[in-house]
Amino acid sequence: MAPRHWDSFELEARRHFRSVGFSNKVLDYAPAKEDDHEFHIKKEQLLCGDEHSVVARFGQNVGHVMTSVLRGGVGTKLRFGDYKCVKPPEVTFNKVPDIAVMDDNYNLLLVGEAKTPWKHDIIKNELDNVAFRKYLGEPLSISACQAPTCANSA
Repeated sequence: MAPRHWDSFELEARRHFRSVGFSNKVLDYAPAKEDDHEFHIKKEQLLCGDEHSVVARFGQNVGHVMTSVLRGGVGTKLRFGDYKCVKPPEVTFNKVPDIAVMDDNYNLLLVGEAKTPWKHDIIKNELDNVAFRKYLGEPLSISACQAPTCANSA
């Protein structure tokens, strides 16, 4: 299915949010007001100049946080991780995807690509469904795969 505008996205997201049974586990906390300054370790300090550092920051700021929320806050068996941690899928890619979401059995559920606006004209290509899908990545339906590669790697 080609990407298209999702008119009811906000309504459906809010409805789903209200239906999720979040746990009462504390996953993070904010520093006290007197300790909340611009140099606090919780504040972003790094600059990103290439796609590799963007992927690393995504992993830290989105993958790490959302894995805690998905597993500890909601109780799912999903996690973000490095693509090389998943079971080899039945499909092949021209290059290693930047972002992967997997289950506890290392089955690949979603892949994504990080793109930087200084290297890719994302807005111009948004109207081109083929190019835009390559930017976003696509969910995959994967069946019988081999043993996980992550469990045996150092």
